[in-house]
Amino acid sequence: MTNSIAQSALIKRVHTFMANACTEEQTNEGEFSSLALDLARFQIQNTPFLSRYFGAPNWDKIERWDQLPLLPISAYKEARITSLGEGEDEVQFYSSGTTMKDRSCHYHDSNTLAVYKDSLLRWFHLHFRDRQPLTIISLTPCMGEAPHSSLVYMFHQIATVEGGGEWGFVGKSNPEGWVVDFGKFLEKLRRATEKGIPVLITGTAFNYVQLLDELDSKQDYTLPKGSLVLETGGYKGRTRELTKDALYLEIQKLFGITRKQIVSEYGMCELSSQGYDFEDAKQGRCFQMPPWARFRVLSPETGLELPEGETGILAIYDLANVASYTGLMTEDLAIRRADGFEWQARSSNNPVKGCSLFVAGK
Repeated sequence: MTNSIAQSALIKRVHTFMANACTEEQTNEGEFSSLALDLARFQIQNTPFLSRYFGAPNWDKIERWDQLPLLPISAYKEARITSLGEGEDEVQFYSSGTTMKDRSCHYHDSNTLAVYKDSLLRWFHLHFRDRQPLTIISLTPCMGEAPHSSLVYMFHQIATVEGGGEWGFVGKSNPEGWVVDFGKFLEKLRRATEKGIPVLITGTAFNYVQLLDELDSKQDYTLPKGSLVLETGGYKGRTRELTKDALYLEIQKLFGITRKQIVSEYGMCELSSQGYDFEDAKQGRCFQMPPWARFRVLSPETGLELPEGETGILAIYDLANVASYTGLMTEDLAIRRADGFEWQARSSNNPVKGCSLFVAGK
């Protein structure tokens, strides 16, 4: 009961921080650090695996969020990373993978799921409020067919809240993976086009390759003015693979849009917040995380933060990860660009040579 009360208090603080961050020009670093440290302390003390992995951090030496120990994201494939007790989790989000052994799991109850929903909707609305499309078409299956996909959950929340009553899912789930129902897609696109309603299409990279391979390039699929395409990356061997530039060029040609109308999303099942890469006059195209998350680009050899412009391992600190762990060492290579980061590649091998480098404060 004590743990439940403590976690409820932390959840309330996270909701408040997110609400305030959406109205303030600059978030309070001291408040972010205080909340991140309190979350991490609670998580380590109440999650058996984290207690074993981190031991007893020297909290007297940890004063800021960037001094917190980091958890390699691969741990989510090996252990139950949650302060929720057995049977208390109501929803399980799994990463994509061919077998359960190579899939991560992120556990939620109704309260932590509400934090996830709050996080994704607030950041989406802040980024898309001035480009609000009225019709949202998702190339993925619906939640009923993919109940363990955090991405589908995200698209469902965005569609139902931001879709203005016009939205739909045109993907299907079969034993071989997700496929697009092309007839259903074309019907929804036709209806929006005839009405001149701007469209937001959401999907993974392999969803878009399926469209490119199936649709007749001689037909006109030009999207209505003001439309956007949201792409989340990922092929997983399901289709032919294209570089991002090549994929986006083909999408531009297919839908008669410009590069600025294509938005990339950075997210994963182990996180509860996402990044978007809109064009920035000073920084070019780079991912921006919400003010309730932070990132660092670290050297895999030393664990130290790298200067802007150098490639290193991306670490994410996410306050919305209430019942799992806030500080994650990803397996992604990235370059810092001022307040954002440019994603480079997913490492084929774990780039971290010594996980102990990132277990700080002992």
